[in-house]
Amino acid sequence: MKWLFLVHELQGLKSSDRVRIWRNTKKTGAILYKDSAYVLPYSKENLEIFQWILSEIKAVKGQASIFISQTIDNSEDKNLEKTFIQNSESEYMKIREKSDILHSRFNQLSKSSRLNERALKGLQKEFGRLMELYLDVFNIDYFNSAMSKDVKLKLEALNRNLLSSKVYNDDGRPFIKYKIKDFHNKKWATRKNIHIDRLCSSWLINRFIDTKAKFVFAPEDLLPKDAILFDVSNCEFGHRGEDCSFETLLKSFQIKDKVLLNFSEIVHDIDLKDKKFNRPEAKGIDNIVKSLSKHLNNDHKTLEIGFVLLDGLYEYYKNEKTNK
Repeated sequence: MKWLFLVHELQGLKSSDRVRIWRNTKKTGAILYKDSAYVLPYSKENLEIFQWILSEIKAVKGQASIFISQTIDNSEDKNLEKTFIQNSESEYMKIREKSDILHSRFNQLSKSSRLNERALKGLQKEFGRLMELYLDVFNIDYFNSAMSKDVKLKLEALNRNLLSSKVYNDDGRPFIKYKIKDFHNKKWATRKNIHIDRLCSSWLINRFIDTKAKFVFAPEDLLPKDAILFDVSNCEFGHRGEDCSFETLLKSFQIKDKVLLNFSEIVHDIDLKDKKFNRPEAKGIDNIVKSLSKHLNNDHKTLEIGFVLLDGLYEYYKNEKTNK
């Protein structure tokens, strides 16, 4: 079997250069053979990799050479191959341990109904990093370690669970994602004397979810039972944890419009008054909506004029760069 050897002398170089070269050599999966000699199985791709490291060493005035060699003793081939496999398995073990820990955290959150959307996103982000680590090791697993398949199966199982997981609200109720196509020509109802969250939620429903929506405004105890409730206590499309009803609707219907995400921050700051996003427009829009609702004293008229206002704001934020 043919092997590639990179022999270098880095004494006298800056420590930062030595560390960078060492890290780049380690990324190739090369193993330290003796002293300052690193070895890889021979291939054109690996030769190019070693040539790149060679040029990097010489660029900082270091000494290096590449040799192509073939052993005359099969036992030496087997010893080198065994070392490569052991190195790969050591890295796969680390990934498997991290995968088991992540899976355990996922199961604990799921069983206790504490897997909310934020927690799920965090787990998915960690899973993404694990997959990157796995692919890094897989790409330098030159002798196809048997552990590779085992780790891959574990990661695939974890990914399936994350993708099919049931998400919960902060109050422990399941967080359900809905399809817009199932909500056409419906009756929607909320409390009377609407303000920012109910006005903007109505606009969001009419413009992006149900263009033929019919709205009912009444005291909470008189709302029609055949209507879809929003922004009332203990309803599916109301406040959830730190979210106002507008934010809940966006997440429930998986609406990713960036302008609407801007809107949601303004609505949140006005409705919850926690300055979470600290949007400077919040106070002005709050005053406009309050005065509009008080002056008209009719929720349907407030809706009609409010929709015109919100349409204009939507277009403004949509073309914000050209407005500056």
